[in-house]
Amino acid sequence: MKKINWVKFHTRDFSLFRYYVYVESNKLPFYKKHFGKVFDYTITVPDGKLIGYFHDQVELDDMMGRYYNVACEDFITFEKYAKQIFGWMNEFIDFNKKFKSNQLLQYNNKKMLSLFDLWYKKYLNWQVGIYFYFTLESIVTDNFSSQLENYLRNNNQLDRLVDWSNIVMSPEKMNTVAEENKFALQTAIKIKQQLKDKQKLIKKYYKKFLWIPCYDIKDNEYDIEYFEKRIEELLNFSEVHLNKQLKELVFDFKQRKTKFKSYLKEINDKELKELSQVMHWLVFYKDHRDDLRRQAGYVGKKIMKVLATNFGLSLTEVNYLTPDEIREWLNGKPISISDIKKRIPANYVLLSTPDKIDLYIGEDFKKVLNREFPAKKIDDKVVKGLIGCKGMVSGKVVIVRHSINCIKVNEGDILVAVTTHPEYVPAMKKAAAFVTDEGGITSHAAIVAREMNKPCIVGTKIATKIFKDGDIVEVDADSGIIRKI
Repeated sequence: MKKINWVKFHTRDFSLFRYYVYVESNKLPFYKKHFGKVFDYTITVPDGKLIGYFHDQVELDDMMGRYYNVACEDFITFEKYAKQIFGWMNEFIDFNKKFKSNQLLQYNNKKMLSLFDLWYKKYLNWQVGIYFYFTLESIVTDNFSSQLENYLRNNNQLDRLVDWSNIVMSPEKMNTVAEENKFALQTAIKIKQQLKDKQKLIKKYYKKFLWIPCYDIKDNEYDIEYFEKRIEELLNFSEVHLNKQLKELVFDFKQRKTKFKSYLKEINDKELKELSQVMHWLVFYKDHRDDLRRQAGYVGKKIMKVLATNFGLSLTEVNYLTPDEIREWLNGKPISISDIKKRIPANYVLLSTPDKIDLYIGEDFKKVLNREFPAKKIDDKVVKGLIGCKGMVSGKVVIVRHSINCIKVNEGDILVAVTTHPEYVPAMKKAAAFVTDEGGITSHAAIVAREMNKPCIVGTKIATKIFKDGDIVEVDADSGIIRKI
């Protein structure tokens, strides 16, 4: 195999099966048809208890350019792709909703294999939406920021750069975290007004949003106690206060829409206007595809749970089979449970090359790791990244690798994470600053930081490796640097 300059795309707590979907989806004919090529080279490698996903740097840059030149030619074209891609994502979710677990348990292996193949095909198409907007983010952001800055410079209006950037990068449509907050406030107000039975209202709230923590099919949904606790916290406030919060939330999104319309009227450059619309909706679509990812993680569990039952495995264990191993098992050729356990949670390498996808476990994966990633010395004094929101603050590091770690964050701490998610927001409200390994200026951490006006540095690549809980650091988000003190 040729020597490749691997670049990390992200780190996640995903299963082997989930990453197989990533790798195989990246080779779908859709990419060849629309962009002239597929992703030939990718690799997943252990990153602590998580998995890092890497691309060939040259290939990634090439594909990002192809995506941008084709799909972002103008806003109409961008929306055409959105319709197709989100159509696939919703199709997969709707397909899963049709089945009941007790119905699937009656299927024989032959019928289950046929269903699995159809389900998997739809899953691969669904994955396009997950990847497409994540890949587009950096190149669209870079081009938009550059064009806006040049436009303002030529018009002697550079003082408007920050405000106009924030207007364009603030979605006017609510994502799930905003919708959940709105619904929670409405529920608490109804309980205060004694309009309906409290438990019925909480149950409705629970059913509507229980899927939020399902990043992957192996993940568990929220239990009803989570929502009961959330409502009890809100009930500590007066009805007047709750109504005020609700009105402010709704008004904020109305204002975003109004401000963006006014911004577009002021721009007299056609190319920048088109790109501004692409940028504006990309920010929302990136959140929206994350919402659909979680919904799919919840509803997609049905088929995998039935497979787990039929194979005598746990839900986690069945998610560490490859699709071909599932097919073989349904054809009467099971694999050793001890072999599956060796892979969990991150003891494997999945290597994709032009003609095949290879799984390495045990000593083999260590050899591949040493070959592809020779040890490098890392400077642990200073960490650099992109400025998500300016400011400077010092504090104690708290590493957050999963939403369950958010409970560790106290007032004034520095929240350091691979990336942030909507359920991190309560912890982010307490933190003095945010630092992430991943993301750009349209990432969740950067957007929340600007909304809260807190220092934020994103895209450091290594912050969670360099810092540990309890380290005292200075976050200089005016320069994009984090230093140990």
